[in-house]
Amino acid sequence: MIDAQRLNLLKKQQQNLAIKVKTELAIRQQYLDKIAKKNVELQQIEESLKLLDETIAFLSVLITTARNEVYGNLVKTINFGIQEIFGLETEFKIESDLRGNTPVCKFFVKTKEFPEFVELDQGQEQHGGALCEIIGFLLQIVIYKISNCKFNTFVMDERFRQVAADKIEILGTLLHKLHEVFGLQFIIITHDELLAAQADKIIEIK
Repeated sequence: MIDAQRLNLLKKQQQNLAIKVKTELAIRQQYLDKIAKKNVELQQIEESLKLLDETIAFLSVLITTARNEVYGNLVKTINFGIQEIFGLETEFKIESDLRGNTPVCKFFVKTKEFPEFVELDQGQEQHGGALCEIIGFLLQIVIYKISNCKFNTFVMDERFRQVAADKIEILGTLLHKLHEVFGLQFIIITHDELLAAQADKIIEIK
């Protein structure tokens, strides 16, 4: 009788142990399943990060290409204008850099008086500020081209007042060329009779 009781107790202990082992194995399997799921998620994150890095690299190249194209068109247009007025010795260029995360541009010119490139604020003095004024005007034209604005009329008050008298006729030719190429109209308010004489139509206000 005692042996039977002990046998039943051993069986019960075995059953309890088996249940405990089975429960622990189930819990362990749950942890393994979670780890496997996390590994899959981690792999997906790594693939997403790789794709993001590739996208960033592609966008960086795209932005650089687009910026260089814009700079190229800008420099080409400005050089066309200033060389028409100040001669082929005059040349404009842009140098860009990053200051922190902010893009920074510097404008340089070289002229007959400055055969090496200098920053614009130094080179303009040889033309009484006219060079800077013309470049500023041409920058407006380039921005107009890039932005695809619908308006085509520029109203300017006493613009080009720093351009020397011997350059006014050439400036007038440039304005006419801009009109022919881009379909632009210029309304200039001025007291300069030489500049007014370059216009197709003059309205005098007394």
